[in-house]
Amino acid sequence: MADTFELAQITFSEEAITAINAAIIFLTLNPTKRYTLDTGQSRQEVSRQELEQLKALREALLSERDTMKTRCFGKPIINAPGW
Repeated sequence: MADTFELAQITFSEEAITAINAAIIFLTLNPTKRYTLDTGQSRQEVSRQELEQLKALREALLSERDTMKTRCFGKPIINAPGW
């Protein structure tokens, strides 16, 4: 069963993932501009040169979120071929 802290961590991770996705999309569409990334805990300016770092951070946050969800709600369902 999930406790309040774990549920808050999932929510925070999802908010940060959403903010990072917005930055990635903006920088992809506007390669010469900078974007102010606000994760709720910090604000920083990022540019297209940081795209790979942003993508790696997003993947880490997705993994962390999935781990927390598994802890809170049990084993994930994995779809596999039936053959």
